[in-house]
Amino acid sequence: MNINKGYVKTKFGQIHYRFCGNGKPIVLLHPSPRSSVVYEKLMMSLGETHQVYAPDTLGFGYSDPLPRKFDFYDLADSIYEFLKYFSLNEVTIFGLHTGNKIAAAIGHKNYNCIKNLILCGMSHSLILDKNIRNTQIHKIVNKNSEVDIYGNRWKKTYELIYNSWWTEKILNNNNLKVKDFKFAENEVIDFIKSRESYESIYNENYIFDFEEAVKNITIPVLIIELISEREKDIGNQSNSFKSIGSNFHTCQLKKSFTGILSDEGRSNDVLETKVNLLSKKIIDFNKNYIL
Repeated sequence: MNINKGYVKTKFGQIHYRFCGNGKPIVLLHPSPRSSVVYEKLMMSLGETHQVYAPDTLGFGYSDPLPRKFDFYDLADSIYEFLKYFSLNEVTIFGLHTGNKIAAAIGHKNYNCIKNLILCGMSHSLILDKNIRNTQIHKIVNKNSEVDIYGNRWKKTYELIYNSWWTEKILNNNNLKVKDFKFAENEVIDFIKSRESYESIYNENYIFDFEEAVKNITIPVLIIELISEREKDIGNQSNSFKSIGSNFHTCQLKKSFTGILSDEGRSNDVLETKVNLLSKKIIDFNKNYIL
C-alpha cells in the first residue's frame, strides 16, 4: 500500500496531507511540533480497512503558515474545510496531544459530518483543569529555560535538531538500521519547519479551555490514555472523563508514551512499537460506538 500526498486550499491557507486506504474515513491530527509523517505506520495499519487522511496542521510540515491570529476553533474550521473538499461524511477524528485539542474544538463545533472522536495522549495532555495541565506541559516544553538570544527560536531549534540528529543510539553506533536514520531525519525536518509556529501553538494550548470544549461534545468519544512511568506522579486522567456523559468511553495503554527522540528512545512509543494495538482500539471503537 502506498501513501499518497497532496494539498487542499482553505481560506486559512493550503493544507498538505497524506492519504491511503479505502473504506470509512479516519482523519489523524498530529502532535506538535511534529507533522503527519509521524502517522505513516498507523496509516498503513488503518488503511487496510479504512480511508485514512493525515493533514499537516497549518504552521507544520508542508502546510502553509499559521494565520497571524488564530485559535484552536480556527484550526477546527480549517480541518472542516479539508473534510468538505473531499465530501467526507461519518468521519472519525483521531487527535494526539495538540491534535486532541483541535479534535475537541471540532467536537465542540458539532459539524454534522463527524461520527465520533478519539482523544489520545499521555496523562499530562488529558488533564481537564487548564492551570494544572499548563503546569505539566510547561515542564516538558520548556526543559531549557535559557532565553533564545535571537528571539525567533533559532537557537532552541538547533538544540532540538542536535539531540535528534545525534541520538544516543546513533552516537554509539549500536545495531543501526536505515529506519533509525529516517526517524532522526524526519524529526529534524519537522523541527525546522515548525520553528516559527512552535511558540504560537503552545501559547494557544495554554489559553485553550479543553474542559469546556470537551463538556460540550455530544457525539461518541473515546479517551486513550498513554500510561508512562515518567508520569506516574501525575496520576491517571481518563477516569475524569467518565462523569461528563455516557457518550465518553475510556481505555489505557500501559507502558506507552509518545515524544521526541531525545526524550526516552522508541522502545515504548505507541506510534512505533504499538501501532497494531492502537489501530485495533480505533477500529473497535468505530464498530461498537457509532451514531
